[in-house]
Parts: sequence; structure tokens; C-alpha cells
Amino acid sequence: MVKLKTSPKQKKSLENTPKYKLKKGVNLPPYSPTQEILKGDLVARAIMESLLDNDPEGVIEVISTYLKVLNREIGL
Repeated sequence: MVKLKTSPKQKKSLENTPKYKLKKGVNLPPYSPTQEILKGDLVARAIMESLLDNDPEGVIEVISTYLKVLNREIGL
């Protein structure tokens, strides 16, 4: 029987990510992913793309994420 090797521990992908500092006086508008998800056109486009890609799991994921934002969980 052949002994299987265990793959080495994966490195974290963010370790080598460069960090950027903003110039003084730069004001960024607040960003809320929750508010972006609540926009109906974004959810509709994501569902449509999943359907066009023949990805029913993607449709379920988009809908469940949308319902979680609305605090309405579904049992799937």
C-alpha cells in the first residue's frame, strides 16, 4: 500500500498584498455592501448571470444572501 503525502500548509494569500496609504485630506465616501445588495438591479443581474451560466447553486446563493440581508433566512 502506497503511503499518501500530505500537502504542505497553504500560505495565506494576503501576506504579500501591498498596503496603500491615502494622501492626507482624501475623503472616501462610506461604503456599505449591505446597501449595495439591497439594490434590486444588482440582485437581478446576479441571478440572470447565474442562470445564463447554468449555475443553479449560484442562483440559490444570491437569493439566500439577499434574504439574509433582509433578516429573512430560508431553510435550504
